[in-house]
Amino acid sequence: MSIVEKLDNDDKKAFFTRKKIIALLGLTILVGAILEIWVSNRLATFGTQYTEIERAKNSLTLENQLLEDQIATKESLSRTQKYAELIGFQQVKNIEYIETASGSSNPVTH
Repeated sequence: MSIVEKLDNDDKKAFFTRKKIIALLGLTILVGAILEIWVSNRLATFGTQYTEIERAKNSLTLENQLLEDQIATKESLSRTQKYAELIGFQQVKNIEYIETASGSSNPVTH
């Protein structure tokens, strides 16, 4: 084998090696681009879902506040007093205390 043939073989080996490196680099870039598109798509989807969840949370927080206000209104003393009067309760006018045999006193209302 002559030196010229040997150099030609080395050039061919280098060419094939260069082709492999370029193909591997191209494949890596292609996989990277596909991965970037997939990640961007997933982030956009998660962003939409996050927005919907945040909107639902805000709605439920508002509804919870309204319900707490309704509970506070229904538990208010003035409302309870009006309801008691409506069903027949009356305010006590005279309180009389009766002594028991043990000496303690218990109020009796009229």
